[in-house]
Amino acid sequence: VGAPLTIGVRPEHWRAGNDQGLKLRADFIERLGSSVNIHLERASTGAGAATAPAVIWHHVEPARVSEGELVHLAPDPAHIHLFDAGGQSIARR
Repeated sequence: VGAPLTIGVRPEHWRAGNDQGLKLRADFIERLGSSVNIHLERASTGAGAATAPAVIWHHVEPARVSEGELVHLAPDPAHIHLFDAGGQSIARR
C-alpha cells in the first residue's frame, strides 16, 4: 500500500465508453486490413497530461473514428495488469 504501480492494458482490451474513461484524441489510424490500431493521446491539457503515455487501441471492426476525433476509452477490468516499481508483475488474487 502506498507503493507506485504501473497499469498495463493490451491494445485489444480497451472498450469505448460514452463519457466515461480516459478522454483521448485519435492521433493516427493504422489500417491493418481487417482491423486497425488507433493511436491516441490524452485530450486534456491539465496536470499530468504532458506525462501521460499514449494509448494504442486495437479495433477489429471498421474504425468509426477519424484522426483528430475525441473518444472515451476504459480498460476491460478483467484484463488490467499491475506492475510494481521494478517492473515485476503483481499476481491477481
